[in-house]
Amino acid sequence: MLVFTILKFQEMTYEEIMKKREALEKRRREIDEEMWPLYEADYLSLEEKERFEKLSREYGILNEEDTRLVKGLIETFKKN
Repeated sequence: MLVFTILKFQEMTYEEIMKKREALEKRRREIDEEMWPLYEADYLSLEEKERFEKLSREYGILNEEDTRLVKGLIETFKKN
């Protein structure tokens, strides 16, 4: 899967990769804003705990995607 993803990113231009990274960063900021009150709360209801865990998983997925984009960016620079 990772090899396929890196190969896909090798076909992208620098501008395309950076636009995708900017979109990921925007979503990460949105998640941060949603998670922060939950993180600071002394007590979370079951629903809040599930929401926090869901947001945490999504944040992790976004970080993995960004890591793949950076690897693709490195490969793009190597090509040029």
